[in-house]
Amino acid sequence: MTVMMTMMMMMMPVMMNQMEAEVLEAAPETTQLYVERTKCIEGVVERGRPPVFVVQLQSVQTMDGGRAQLSCRVVGRPMPVAVEWSRDAKALAADSPEFAATYDRESGDATLTVAEVFPEDAGLYKCFAENEYGQASTEAHLAVERTFRSSVSVFCKGLFAARELD
Repeated sequence: MTVMMTMMMMMMPVMMNQMEAEVLEAAPETTQLYVERTKCIEGVVERGRPPVFVVQLQSVQTMDGGRAQLSCRVVGRPMPVAVEWSRDAKALAADSPEFAATYDRESGDATLTVAEVFPEDAGLYKCFAENEYGQASTEAHLAVERTFRSSVSVFCKGLFAARELD
């Protein structure tokens, strides 16, 4: 090794395998390498991910007076703290007696249950999830078939309303 190369090695830091080392000046007759820090970093750095619905809502059709359940599953890192539900772009109140919404933050399972469905419950339902990395939603229709009884009731109401107009 030439004297010039030895001098250059003595003055510049050396990086090897994510370890930092620095060559310090020594007596001219010897060259020694002193390690200032030895810390090896290994492993995979996990970054956050926005929510994704891995199980989408499915459209449901039920009879007037029946029961309807909409279910989905969301994942994300971190998991969303909560999910929100809407019908026809109007938020559903979390404390509504008409709807029972559940969300398991650990599994990501979200469910909206309508214990007794009425024709006015029909519409486009949407489940929305959000974390610090983004947001996601899934949607499905709830269709309500009128029973014979409810159809007769609507027909009779129409007849009585028509008689009042006469």
